[in-house]
Amino acid sequence: MAAVARAMPAQTELSVNRASSMSVALHGDHRPSVYFRLLSTLAPILLVVAGLYGIDAWNDAEEAAETADIDAELLLADDDVPVSAYADKGFGVFLKNSRQ
Repeated sequence: MAAVARAMPAQTELSVNRASSMSVALHGDHRPSVYFRLLSTLAPILLVVAGLYGIDAWNDAEEAAETADIDAELLLADDDVPVSAYADKGFGVFLKNSRQ
């Protein structure tokens, strides 16, 4: 029994060494280059910034189109609206709600 107990740690060491050498052989023993690490850090940040810029540009375009619709309605209206109505802050809201 003593011989078996002495042989067990040697076998365990051998299997651990094989596993670590296989891991090194499969994955390599090098770290990624500095440029790769920099790119993998900056790429997601740049994508988020580009996405936020795109959302802002789309929002600006939507607001411009909405304002253009209101202006077109004001210019093409058949009824005579007093000048004071154009200065009223609620007039744009009224126009939006009347279209829907």
